[in-house]
Amino acid sequence: MIKYLKLISGEEVVSDVTDNGTTYSLKNPVKLVLMPPHGLSMIGLCNFIKAETLTLKKEHVMYVEELEEQVYNAYNQQFGSGIVLAGTNPSSIKLHP
Repeated sequence: MIKYLKLISGEEVVSDVTDNGTTYSLKNPVKLVLMPPHGLSMIGLCNFIKAETLTLKKEHVMYVEELEEQVYNAYNQQFGSGIVLAGTNPSSIKLHP
């Protein structure tokens, strides 16, 4: 399921998340970065690793939450089915792989 994670390091991450009990598996994780005047950008979290999935200990996560529709749609256009929820404009969010 696509979720927002706030890490203890302060990073804000959007990813396809699987809960494994004591860890989370993150597929296609991206960092959320505010880049004025352009707005919100998504930047690849681990661009230099071969693994398709990143494993993160739950103790390194402050909380996990649902996404706002606009952020969900922007992420889903890049990594998911491309289907967007009605009534939002994901094109205002810049994606940087």
